[in-house]
Amino acid sequence: MKNIYPRLLLTLALLITLTSSTTKNIDSKIDFTDLECNTCNKKSATYIDKYQLQEHYAPYADVATKTIKIALHFWQNDSGGGNWNLNDSAHVARLHWIENSINKKLRINRKPSHPVRPVSEEIRDLKLQIEFVEMYAYQEEKHYRSRSISSLNNYVRNSYQERINNIFPIHITNGKYGGAAGMANMATTNVKSKNAGIVTFASEHNPSSDYAWASHLLHELGHNFGLKHTYKSGLGGGNETTYIKHQDFLWDVFGASPGIATPNGTPKDSLNVCYHDGYFRCDYKDPSTTCTNNLMGGTGTGGYTSVLQAGRMHKALALTNMRRYIKGDPYSEVAIEITTDEKIDFNLRLFKSVIVKSGATLTITCKLYMPNQGNIVVEKGGNLIVAGLISSEVEGNYGWEGNIIVNPGGKVYVLDGANIKFTNDGKIVLNEDNNIKGTIEYASSSIEN
Repeated sequence: MKNIYPRLLLTLALLITLTSSTTKNIDSKIDFTDLECNTCNKKSATYIDKYQLQEHYAPYADVATKTIKIALHFWQNDSGGGNWNLNDSAHVARLHWIENSINKKLRINRKPSHPVRPVSEEIRDLKLQIEFVEMYAYQEEKHYRSRSISSLNNYVRNSYQERINNIFPIHITNGKYGGAAGMANMATTNVKSKNAGIVTFASEHNPSSDYAWASHLLHELGHNFGLKHTYKSGLGGGNETTYIKHQDFLWDVFGASPGIATPNGTPKDSLNVCYHDGYFRCDYKDPSTTCTNNLMGGTGTGGYTSVLQAGRMHKALALTNMRRYIKGDPYSEVAIEITTDEKIDFNLRLFKSVIVKSGATLTITCKLYMPNQGNIVVEKGGNLIVAGLISSEVEGNYGWEGNIIVNPGGKVYVLDGANIKFTNDGKIVLNEDNNIKGTIEYASSSIEN
């Protein structure tokens, strides 16, 4: 192994910035004419046919488990009453029981009450966990009965910024909203958005309801991960699409045939299925209803998450603002192999290494965030074109600690305007075999530390 560029072997943060517009060193066999740097337009086949699809993210054995950091914010009246008491050890113990109950539901997924796919194909471990990292109490009569996630988030952000920046907020108030037990914000592809969260209308007076509250919190978290109701709800939260050709259609919940469920209403046409029945006391064992035990089904006994629903949850952790709340740096040892040309023209966080195989070109025009344990390996005959950003998104890290490893016969092109942000031992390694080296070519000779 030989390092051709010793200036890349830095123990401090390294920023590669290309400032010249010259392209005289670029291999003429690759056409860069129409390639725009720092372009995030989501028009590539890579996005449309792969990364925007929920099934691509299904959490099978090769997927890393992600833990979501959560802070509980308890809004009390001015006298400090009307909500959970964090000075009461029994209350705190119950809250941790609820935390463990949620994690058990995520770790041991229930079997579907009305299976569509073979049960053997269902996913047992959803590869998601939560952690109540902080609990706070506020004596604020003004917000005691609030149901507004944004106003509660803004209050905490303006007064205690460190409590909310990268910790998912759950607000517990004595508010009301129709017959709903709480509200949630949906995930957004604006990864800088800080408006995620839940407001739930639950107090401490009834320990027997702790199990139901755990199920309710998991349901609301489902909304933050992009899941919607599988029944027709008029209280908000959104309803899943019933159009069988839609990319987010949950065929493993509704079935793939129109009218498969007893309708709450008549399907609009032959390409739409019907919603399931759904209300809190609906018995999914009653054959006269179409209630199910799905997590988003609106029943008090819900908890099952389908493969496609689980995939959408992990999709949110790759593409949306929910990824800012991931604890640490999850990593799977099973690498992603690029075997055909792919283009990252969208903001993506990965949890695996990447191997660019012979005959394939990986082009990055937007932002790719890598795990610090992960590498990008360019094999013989493979190409990596960097026309955007490569870095890490781990909290507290300036850059990426991984390596770009270029094997003999592999090529890396770093174009004008691209950024590769390394930190600590992150570097570009050009391997050598029988005097044949991996190569890296720049649109500029400028490397700034």
